[in-house]
Amino acid sequence: LFQELAAQADVRLTSGRYVREFAADRAQDILNAFEGHGYLAEWRRARGLPMRPALAILSASLDFPLPQALAIDERAVLVFTGEYHDRFRAEALRKQGLEVLSAGRDIWAQGEAVLQALAVRGHRAIYAVTGPEVLFTLLTAGCLHRLYLTQALRLLGSEPKTLLPPAPLPRPVDLDLRSLYLDPQAPPGTAQCLGTKGAGE
Repeated sequence: LFQELAAQADVRLTSGRYVREFAADRAQDILNAFEGHGYLAEWRRARGLPMRPALAILSASLDFPLPQALAIDERAVLVFTGEYHDRFRAEALRKQGLEVLSAGRDIWAQGEAVLQALAVRGHRAIYAVTGPEVLFTLLTAGCLHRLYLTQALRLLGSEPKTLLPPAPLPRPVDLDLRSLYLDPQAPPGTAQCLGTKGAGE
């Protein structure tokens, strides 16, 4: 599903932090998600779309290297930052072929300004794929239209305290989904799911 959603996007939205971690080989490659699946590439080709969606990077510091794997020669790469950004770093990124744009009144890019700038360039299907900072930016601006959540049925235990005390389990506990219910009577904005998971018979 992640790959199919990525294939439908005009642009993928990510963060400077993700690009830094990807360049240091500490993050999965989620910006080239569907390229190994021929039918998804064919889907884009049949609709006259570029082979790779454009890439938009939100960054306050503008302090990230540009990994070769991002293939900027095959897609547009836009960097959004705040009005009070580092001009020298911005110029260094421009020299690498990136377009650096101010989209905020302080050091941070603002969600509404980012989406407006993307719309002007003809981008309508914008897929935010990384990081709590990007999600926070979109939510605070009221710009999130749909949220996809992936659940892994594994209990780890960690900080902060949630279902378990704030400590990792000696061994992860894997679960199997047994049932999942949606409360159809919940008032708007309070919908909830009840799931049952089993750890063996």
